[in-house]
Amino acid sequence: MSTAKTPTAKLIAGIIIAILAASAILAGASTTLIGDPQEPETPQGGTGDTGPTDETGPTGPTGETSTTSATGPTGPTGETSTTSATGPQPPQGKQTPYVPDYDSGWIDIIDKISEYGFTVTHISDTQALSQSNSWGDFTTWIASFVDNFNIKMLVHTGDIVENYYVNSEWEIANSSMGVLADSGIPYCWCAGNHEGFTVEEYIGNGYACFNASTFETQDYWLDSLNDMSTAVNFTHGGHKFIIVDVYWHGDASVISWLTTILESNTDSNIIVATHSYVSITGGYNCVGGGDTWELAFKDLLDNYSNVIFTLSGHDPGVYTRVDGNREEMLFNYQPEARVARFLTFDVENEKVYVYTYDQLNGELLTEECNKFSFDVDLL
Repeated sequence: MSTAKTPTAKLIAGIIIAILAASAILAGASTTLIGDPQEPETPQGGTGDTGPTDETGPTGPTGETSTTSATGPTGPTGETSTTSATGPQPPQGKQTPYVPDYDSGWIDIIDKISEYGFTVTHISDTQALSQSNSWGDFTTWIASFVDNFNIKMLVHTGDIVENYYVNSEWEIANSSMGVLADSGIPYCWCAGNHEGFTVEEYIGNGYACFNASTFETQDYWLDSLNDMSTAVNFTHGGHKFIIVDVYWHGDASVISWLTTILESNTDSNIIVATHSYVSITGGYNCVGGGDTWELAFKDLLDNYSNVIFTLSGHDPGVYTRVDGNREEMLFNYQPEARVARFLTFDVENEKVYVYTYDQLNGELLTEECNKFSFDVDLL
């Protein structure tokens, strides 16, 4: 793949930053975000179409990495974090997963993974799960696939909790995501609108599983910004991959952070995730928030042909659209949200197979919008 990196990229990023900064001044606070945390809850079906490691790893921004202390909440290991989000410790080994009862659909997936490569798993908009114990059941189920699916990374695209200020919801989220960490499944996350409208409102970094300092010594960890945007990396078959998970309607500092990663890693295959991007109608707009941020975000990504696809949530439902050589996928099954996307990479043939499973109802979803494949041009 040739990497489209032109002077226009920095110019557009500069314009975006200027616009966001001006908007922030008008709003009275540079970190204030736009949007309504209340979202429709009924999902809709949209129509739409580690191997060798390189010596030189991906480059993160030279800016600050959040090291906010996390005190009080209980982590997945049962210990209480006391300083710098040191508990739970990153897993030293992984639990032995149970073997699911596979139907023919799962056998098809496993055959592809064992023959070709690896899987990236996507979940989103788990806010309702933070009010019950079902989230832990969901992540325990996902953890059962760690070996058979060769899960390289799980991506959470925000709206982690329903109410950003309710500690009991963060405690459930923390213990549930800790199941993944203890099972050897690395993950990244971004804050959605339900996690607060400003950096000051975000209390997720008071919980070890949502504080970057818990994971920053891990090989896969690349960078974070305010513990609300995260970036990870891995390799497979000589190919370098980066996933950048971007805070909902991030301000100028967030766009600058993302741009630095894009500019510094033009030799990597990049997946960009964010909370709100593609809408259920196939456009670029946010429920309750207009389309200004989403369109500016698209213009920035258009300058980097090594961004192979995007992942997002927020708008309830599923939709996949193609923009040039970039697949862009909306995935959000709230309120239950016990539905996972498995994106299985056939590295040799440069293809991604997408499977969607409803864990609550025990059903592999086979509609065209939930089971499909697309080509990728890997570096």
